[in-house]
Amino acid sequence: MYRPSSSPTADIVSCTATEWTPIPRPTTGAFAAEFKDAERRLRAKQTDSEAVDWHAEFRIKGDVAIARDANGLHFIPHDNARLLSGILLWKVKVMLMDASTVKSEAGFTWSDTGIVSLNGDV
Repeated sequence: MYRPSSSPTADIVSCTATEWTPIPRPTTGAFAAEFKDAERRLRAKQTDSEAVDWHAEFRIKGDVAIARDANGLHFIPHDNARLLSGILLWKVKVMLMDASTVKSEAGFTWSDTGIVSLNGDV
């Protein structure tokens, strides 16, 4: 369940195209199912029996701000950072970690209908 922060900017993350920025996991609303499915798909590819204990983190690279509220995640491009086609430019990845060590990671995308695809674009 989403619980808003006491700070009005605590649930906003500003990201850049030059580095991977940690972002909150959406637990309800927009994109919650897609992020959960990306984690599920990456976990399913693991052969290490300890993988069930690894925690998941999500990161994004792109000129975009992320806002989280009860309706999920909202992607807000910096200064109209869009291609001529109207497509936003950012990459999202899921990482499985043991303490601070990345054990596995994959970029992922999702369709308008919520179908998730993992890729190696990290």
